[in-house]
Amino acid sequence: MNILTYNICLKPVVFELIKDNLNNKNSITYSIDFINTKKYYKKFIQNNIFCDQRNSKKGLDYDKSRFDFYLNKKIISDLFKLELTIYRLMSRYEKDDKLFNFNSRKKHYFDLLKFAFGLFKKYKIGKIIFFDYPHHMESLVLYEVAKYLKIDTTIISYLFLGEYRLVVDKNIDYRFEDFLLKNKINKLEQSNLTYFNKVKNKIKHSKPFYLKENSNVLNLFYYLTKDIYRSFLNGFMNESNNFVKTNLEEKFQNLSFPSEIFSSIYMFFNRLKILKLKRIYKKFVTKNPDLNKNYILFCPNLQPEASTLPMAGIYSDFELILDTLLMELPNDWFIYYKEHPLVFNLLKESFLIKNKHFYKHIKNKKIKFIDYKEDVFKLIDNSNFVVTPTGSIGLEAMIRGKKVAFFGNTWWFNFKDPKYIENSSDIKKMINENLRKKSVLNKNFMQDYIRTFEQTVQWTGFHYDNYENFVRDYKNNQIDKDNLNKMKNIIISKINKNNI
Repeated sequence: MNILTYNICLKPVVFELIKDNLNNKNSITYSIDFINTKKYYKKFIQNNIFCDQRNSKKGLDYDKSRFDFYLNKKIISDLFKLELTIYRLMSRYEKDDKLFNFNSRKKHYFDLLKFAFGLFKKYKIGKIIFFDYPHHMESLVLYEVAKYLKIDTTIISYLFLGEYRLVVDKNIDYRFEDFLLKNKINKLEQSNLTYFNKVKNKIKHSKPFYLKENSNVLNLFYYLTKDIYRSFLNGFMNESNNFVKTNLEEKFQNLSFPSEIFSSIYMFFNRLKILKLKRIYKKFVTKNPDLNKNYILFCPNLQPEASTLPMAGIYSDFELILDTLLMELPNDWFIYYKEHPLVFNLLKESFLIKNKHFYKHIKNKKIKFIDYKEDVFKLIDNSNFVVTPTGSIGLEAMIRGKKVAFFGNTWWFNFKDPKYIENSSDIKKMINENLRKKSVLNKNFMQDYIRTFEQTVQWTGFHYDNYENFVRDYKNNQIDKDNLNKMKNIIISKINKNNI
């Protein structure tokens, strides 16, 4: 059976654990990944066809040829929801905040559909394996077409609860289906409760390592220097991996990605936009917000990322969430909007979603913008309840005894205590149930939390991004090999559709 893999070398440990399972002289492994990983596939996997991501994003085969596939009316109609999502996802590949025209998006979506159907047909693909949930335009198309054709799909992913935990799924919808398994993978240990106890008992929120402040002019030029140095190493005029649209009238696949040096220049100006966005947000911030008022705490996710597209669906548009809240908000209630700190991180791409007019557009007398540096535990504790599309603040709020409403496909979708919001009447019910600011007992939460640990394993080697470094430490016994074997057994069992 021929297998398609997508980005499995992004985390070296994933490639290491499954490479032997892919190495079959009687079948083909077609691998889509970053070009610098090609050497690993060629070294360890027989009969490998390697496709540079720069080709797949354009809807092209490994040799830059197009797939000849006829898209009939039934296919286009059956996958209509996917089409709408892909149009939104394409915004990740813009160099500025001007949207592509409709025809440009439609043409490229059809190219990606032909790419997926054509690839599966040409190479007789029987399995597809993703690292992380498909959230790029071509990976999501591959996923949905695989489901449409009933091709077996495996997604190797993770969740973060003070530590990274391995999860292996078959679907995006109702994620982390492993939680529904009857068999426990391991027992809860006291060390697993470190994060829980820290969130529950700490007076102030401790920022994770990835929330380091870097949004200043010094960092702006520091990253420019790093980008130029990277461009020098890769070749100034070589095609970069930073895909941006530069001509609205041409199809994506007729374009090259920008050169390495131009990519560095683009990123410099995009980071300037983030600094400007930060200055604009600060102008809207309410100083010394009154925490005695009745308020719903809304902490939006970072955008763009998988947790909002595709996981939050239509609610990746935060204006829809705000409109839903405002529809039922009592006269003496407010929405306290606290921006995600990573929105102003110069290594992110928030300028693609939030342009300079965003905060002015959503401004409302019932919305109070809160400084992104404000202590989130204090805001949670004094709120009536907390709202999030899919964010981890929902977990923190439940741990600290607050009710939570969520709008998207969170990994804790199946937890019993939080409320999934389908319409404004659900918000009205939440308001009526939380008229007083009180600490509540999310009585089912601890059971669901424990189950999370019992049906996952700690992700050994998660922080490795370099394959050679991982192999070196593995040989020097600096990695927990017993846990790696657990991880391997789980991954291979799911790929082979065996019960765990």
